[in-house]
Amino acid sequence: MHANMSAAGANTVSLWFTDTYVSVSPFIGECKALEEIPVASMATAWDHPLTGETYLLVINEALYFGDWIGHSLISLNQPKDFGLQVNNMLTYYDPTSSHSIFLPESDLELPLQVRSVFSYLETRKPTDNELVSCQHVELTSASPWDPDIASRDGSAQGMAEGTLLGCELSGAYGEHFALHG
Repeated sequence: MHANMSAAGANTVSLWFTDTYVSVSPFIGECKALEEIPVASMATAWDHPLTGETYLLVINEALYFGDWIGHSLISLNQPKDFGLQVNNMLTYYDPTSSHSIFLPESDLELPLQVRSVFSYLETRKPTDNELVSCQHVELTSASPWDPDIASRDGSAQGMAEGTLLGCELSGAYGEHFALHG
């Protein structure tokens, strides 16, 4: 398993764990694989910048790293496969770009921010009260994720496409989307 599925970090809380554990291989061959990484459904809190309303963003089928990483990474193919409209084109390259993730079922748009060339969404670990009182919106499907599904028809946009969620941005994340906290 490589960075072809979402990874949940310190800015999330677990909702439930699947019975699946995977071996996660780094992209550098000299580094050892991480063994027995659980696959889980996680939640992170996002405060709407205009309304102030807090939403719980649910990331299903994510590798759970907990405090090992201070942020979370969303493989953008997972929300695309789930039917979300992901526009991670920077407005620098396309001034008409919404640079956002749109959730049609809840009519909610998550505007992405940029640091350097990395897209991210400012999120944080939710409180116990927020877990029961805030609206939950799913970013990825709860069905088992098959990262090879997009490559079957040649439409895959790359193993490392994604966005950062809740992190201090450093290092090479490709196009992962970060939940920044």
